[in-house]
Amino acid sequence: MGESPSSDSINDLRREGRTIGYQVVDKFGKSDPRMAFDLAVYWKDYINYDKITLYYDTFDPSGQLTSTIFLEMPEVPSSFDVSYKYDLETIYNGELQAKNELLEILPD
Repeated sequence: MGESPSSDSINDLRREGRTIGYQVVDKFGKSDPRMAFDLAVYWKDYINYDKITLYYDTFDPSGQLTSTIFLEMPEVPSSFDVSYKYDLETIYNGELQAKNELLEILPD
């Protein structure tokens, strides 16, 4: 049997259309953690969101550092009266590194 996502997990929110993951790649198609950090900081300052998660990992078979930005949006009620949480977090290899801030993790 497949994984059963918990309420408000990234997978659950993706299924509802409230979270999307973005990978920033360079001109060679490789993950670009430096530019992902810059984009996440830009979004933090200029867009509305519930949560931005900057997720770094070295799970790629090559061992290279990769990054994904998860952008979570709030549920929109029928009144369209939306409020935003503006939460931030940085995760590295599945472990929380920072809450309410974005950290830049650089490749070796």
